[in-house]
Amino acid sequence: MALVDVSEIKSDDSYASLGLKSYTSNVLDDLGNATNKTTTTYFDSDFNVIGTLTIDSVTGEESFNIKYSVESGGYIEKGSYLEQTGAVETSWNYTYTSGNVFDGGTETVGDIVKTVDKNWNVTSEKASVASLSGKERTVTVDGETGANVITGVNAQVHASTGTVYSVKDGTTVTYYDATGAITGYEYETATGSSFFYCG
Repeated sequence: MALVDVSEIKSDDSYASLGLKSYTSNVLDDLGNATNKTTTTYFDSDFNVIGTLTIDSVTGEESFNIKYSVESGGYIEKGSYLEQTGAVETSWNYTYTSGNVFDGGTETVGDIVKTVDKNWNVTSEKASVASLSGKERTVTVDGETGANVITGVNAQVHASTGTVYSVKDGTTVTYYDATGAITGYEYETATGSSFFYCG
């Protein structure tokens, strides 16, 4: 794999600007007929295949994956998947050593970025603060401890100081601190609520 100095490649124009090559073709069905999908294949400067981008022009489904070498040895793998137009996109950015060993990376689903170490353990999980705008929770500051208090919510689930955000998805409420880090979850049931602390 030849060295490719690029942070992300996802269009013919940006790829061509690097002096590299790509080729786009229609995806055929089992009978050899053209479908609504096209695939762009990306090549490095030695004409080795390093990635593909497949797009369905009708549904908006999109699948992207590319691997490229880095100066320190090893390689970066980046990719994304969108089921259809308007769906939440999933993407990933993984690092591998020169011995082809996974060395950690990030996974993003919508606005949530999860960082994993070389053993696939989640070391952090947070949302962009911009995406949480307007989702601040009203807190009362305890006169004795100075800690945030939200009526009816377990104190361990939310940040004890600073801004507290919460986002509800179905019967699950996710709590975030001022940096966008997830601090806990509230699960609503027919008989009440249960909480899970992330700290």
